Amino acid sequence: MRRSLILAVAGLVLATSAPVLEAATARRRLDAYALASAESMRLRAMQVRGGDVAVGQGRLIVRGGLDAAGRQLVAPAVRIAGAATCAAVLGDDVQGAIGTCPRAGDAPGNLVPALAEACTLPGTAAACDAARPVVVQGGAARTLAPGRFGNVVVRGAGSTLSLAAGRYVVCDLKALRGTTVRALGPVELVVAGRLTVNAVVGPTPGVALSPDDVRLHLAGPKARLRRGADVRARVCAPATRVTLARAVLRGSLVAQRIAAVRSTVEAPYAEERAACSQRSRLRHAYFGDLHVHTALSFDAQAFDVRTTPADAYRFAQGDPVSLPPLDPMGNGTQTIAIDRPLDFAAVTDHSEFLGEVALCTTPGSPVYDSASCQAYRVGGNDGTTHFGVRVALSPPARLPDVCGPDNALCLTQGDSVWGRIQEAAADAYDRSDACAFTSFVGYEYTGSRLVSTLHRNVIFRNDRVPYPTSVFEAPTANELWTQLADTCQGGGVGCDALVVPHNANESNGKMFLLEYPGAAGFEDERTQAALRSSMEPLFEVYQHKGSSECFNGIGGIVGASDEQCEFEKRRYDAPPDCGDGTGIGGTITSGCLSRRDFLRGALLEGMREQQRIGVNPLRLGVVASTDTHNGTPGAVSEDGFIGHRGTDDGTPATLLGNGQFYPGGWRFSPGGLVGVWAEENARPALFDALRRRETFGTSGPRIAVRLFGGWDLPAGLCSDPAMLEVAYAQGVPMGGSLGAGPGGAPRLLVSALADAGTPAQPGLPLQRIQIVKGWVAGGQSHQRVYDVAGDPNNGASVDPGTCATSGAGFSSLCTVWTDPDFDPTAPAFYYARVLENPRCRWHTVGCNALPPAERPASCSDPAVPRTVQERAWTSPVWYEPVT
Repeated sequence: MRRSLILAVAGLVLATSAPVLEAATARRRLDAYALASAESMRLRAMQVRGGDVAVGQGRLIVRGGLDAAGRQLVAPAVRIAGAATCAAVLGDDVQGAIGTCPRAGDAPGNLVPALAEACTLPGTAAACDAARPVVVQGGAARTLAPGRFGNVVVRGAGSTLSLAAGRYVVCDLKALRGTTVRALGPVELVVAGRLTVNAVVGPTPGVALSPDDVRLHLAGPKARLRRGADVRARVCAPATRVTLARAVLRGSLVAQRIAAVRSTVEAPYAEERAACSQRSRLRHAYFGDLHVHTALSFDAQAFDVRTTPADAYRFAQGDPVSLPPLDPMGNGTQTIAIDRPLDFAAVTDHSEFLGEVALCTTPGSPVYDSASCQAYRVGGNDGTTHFGVRVALSPPARLPDVCGPDNALCLTQGDSVWGRIQEAAADAYDRSDACAFTSFVGYEYTGSRLVSTLHRNVIFRNDRVPYPTSVFEAPTANELWTQLADTCQGGGVGCDALVVPHNANESNGKMFLLEYPGAAGFEDERTQAALRSSMEPLFEVYQHKGSSECFNGIGGIVGASDEQCEFEKRRYDAPPDCGDGTGIGGTITSGCLSRRDFLRGALLEGMREQQRIGVNPLRLGVVASTDTHNGTPGAVSEDGFIGHRGTDDGTPATLLGNGQFYPGGWRFSPGGLVGVWAEENARPALFDALRRRETFGTSGPRIAVRLFGGWDLPAGLCSDPAMLEVAYAQGVPMGGSLGAGPGGAPRLLVSALADAGTPAQPGLPLQRIQIVKGWVAGGQSHQRVYDVAGDPNNGASVDPGTCATSGAGFSSLCTVWTDPDFDPTAPAFYYARVLENPRCRWHTVGCNALPPAERPASCSDPAVPRTVQERAWTSPVWYEPVT
């Protein structure tokens, strides 16, 4: 009953999100077009099911019928012979348009050149490697790691070529009838020569990918999609003549010339918005917060937080909010604002109890006087716990006296609250060409099995979203991924989502434990691993409950202790080691810790699993956020931090003490920010960057860091004005993978810019860049940290008594580093860690602001850190030797 009701609500939400077309306005965004050519297009007996059709400078000729209901045809000259259905024709010279395809205006100038620029890969494409041909035939299956190859041929019924996530450059590609080319993750496939496809090309069935995640970039003179071709991809061929003959393209095509006959094209759903005036194919750094709670979350409302989602989005753009303690009129008595607006944010209130909180706090609701509602309204720790224990039960269960026997009351009320969340995101999203702020629709899934934190944030690509899945409908992460795949990606209406796990440092070894429930064998395990990898491309490495990068003293990884693992720990005791097992109680900082509770260990587990089954389920990029429960995204400054959860830390005594709800207080931090390298500040570009893992996280400062890996990156690249062009052409950005190389060790380009701060609060210089390497060899997991740029002995320091800083540093750092310990047989990952000069920690700032007599014991406790080195972490670059 619960699942059927959830699916019914999901269908209702999705069905009511149909786009409203503006028939007389030509769109200038690439994602609005199914077919776009620079010079000419000829269509015969075609169906266009999604997206418009455009020609930039030439003629669009339609013969033999066109079914493009609801779509626009845009070209300087349009010739229509025979029956045609469309929403409108925009052209200067139109012949043959009839009532079912009316002319509605002139064609805008310079339309497709902008589209071609938008779809082109950053930099000049790297050359293919003719000495490495790939042939898959006779019904065989083969998996490739990213890299450069020669001619690729897939032939023979049942033959399958699988592509791991990353970038491929091939000479010619021929995939013949009855074969399949599958993407296991986001893929960029560059074809330097000819493309001939009669096959099925696109995401692997069962993974959570859309056509936006498979990019075919064609550089040769001709390309053909012929009978039997079923392609789910975005095809970019600005200098190519492309022919479609009895083919199906579930994506889009931008080319120099297009000829299509008896084919069907359906572009993915795209929201209506203006094209961004600021766009760069070499990508900008954008900063945001993807983990934000408001008064709609049960553990915020109970601590007197009254910030709404709309308030939170305004706060992210620079407006102040008022926070508890509340005055007699219910208004906040503390006001806070951030010094600089964010570029993007997502409100991610708990999917659990959306309806319950509204029912229990709205006088006159049918269950307002129930025992559970009265217990919740006590507030504070007791009220939060009354609800919170329900998610830790096995199985989790709602409150019967609030929701009723079939939970319909809570789900119905929750649907109303979910509508308000979507409305706030829609109102905050800047759809103008200024693209000043991007909001995402999202929520938090609150898995808490045996009081271990298994929480995950769900972020949607656009406004096509289902009703949130909670732990009550999906008690395990595998069920969450499966239900999302059903209600979102599998809904057929343009929905797309990704999942971001966080606080594995409280999971007692469970968050990244590799389990395959119900798997009947090896192939079932591979299928589940591929679904997990596609659904969970990122990990929130840092937020207000500490760092989940690494932890010294845990077994299972060979290598020296890393002093930087002492940074902002969740636990300062000496917890037992879970080993290969699991524990309980991590949410309240109890039980054992596991190597799997941290980024480094999880990445190593994923590579070990790839060696076993051929799929890496833990290919995790890196982000950070705040997890604020005050509705204050981006409030990350060490100066003036006033807590993250209302009255739980609303006074100096509670904020600087040991915490109330569970061990917190001084152990917490302001949290961090997400960094994204994207072409523009709009949902599609940001989401694509998140999915491909071209992301980084910071502990608060807006440090902009880039990482590329390659085999022949020039040693002097840092001083080259064309650095980024070369890096994208000859390497892969963070989040990408390197396959077997031509010999020698891989080179990494890493560059970082210090946060300049503001005139009132200048940023601090950078101290150094480190490369963290992990690899698997001889059946063991290894780690090593290298200082690669800057100066760890620069003498920078801070006086905790005055918080005055001293010492030299760097406004920018850049280097090309070659791994001195490279083993070509051992899979490895590399990520960069950038450290600032030290500064006072927020706790020290708070203690210094109090008269000595009013300072709590923690202000003089030597176990409490007094200073901090803020930092940034990049997503990894992986090396995968087996193809």
